[in-house]
Amino acid sequence: MQNLSWVNKPYYDEITHNLEWTIRGEDETGGTFVNHNTRFLGRKGMMVVTLVGDPATYWKSSQI
Repeated sequence: MQNLSWVNKPYYDEITHNLEWTIRGEDETGGTFVNHNTRFLGRKGMMVVTLVGDPATYWKSSQI
């Protein structure tokens, strides 16, 4: 797996205490994918959420 570029650079939301970023990557077969990462930060820890999907699906959902 290789990271190709940022789709969304890391952003910290001070109101919700979330850290988010999205990268576009490529696997060993040449297939591309999008990883959208979120860290929900709390007083006693954090929750890690990583969504992996097809770039075409990501672009459609991000325009809604």
